Amino acid sequence: MKSKARLKSGDLTAKITKHIHNLAEATDRARLSEAMTSFLDSCSRFHQYSYGNVLIIQMTRPDATRVAGYKQWPKFNRYVRKGEKGIAILAPLMFRVDPDDPDNKTTELGGFKVVYVFDVSQTDGEPLPEPPEWKSPEKNARLNRKLTGFAISHNIVVLEKEQPGEVQGRSLKGTVEIDPSAGTKTLVHEIAHELL
Repeated sequence: MKSKARLKSGDLTAKITKHIHNLAEATDRARLSEAMTSFLDSCSRFHQYSYGNVLIIQMTRPDATRVAGYKQWPKFNRYVRKGEKGIAILAPLMFRVDPDDPDNKTTELGGFKVVYVFDVSQTDGEPLPEPPEWKSPEKNARLNRKLTGFAISHNIVVLEKEQPGEVQGRSLKGTVEIDPSAGTKTLVHEIAHELL
């Protein structure tokens, strides 16, 4: 995609830093402010992207639901409409540590480059399958297992434990406690607290 004003990774990093600062202020004002709720919703939709890229997507196109690169959309039998402008995000540049040794496949991060992704609303084609509904007050056992695995991979301990009064869950210093009666949305909510 050609653009007169190509973004540089430094520009995006500055935008991310500013947005993180704004989100931190929002959490100080209200634990579940509209900005925070919007960010958490974005995290749930863009799980394959880094937190920085989720922030960029949210800042650029707050109504985005599912995004993919120009060449990825045809894999879903969808195509980006002509004239649509992509959302600039950062992609890692990986380099082989020893390019002269064909047996050594070790790579390291060499920097970042700007790439473009497009929201499903910018595409035409076959409908996409619906994602699991984590906002339901019901518990989704399969999704809970995946979320717990995700939490563990981020060094977050998940415990099922009775909570006092109306409390459904809480998080503190790398541990998430979820009431046995709590729905999947509570698990998502508490894991998000630990990640932020």
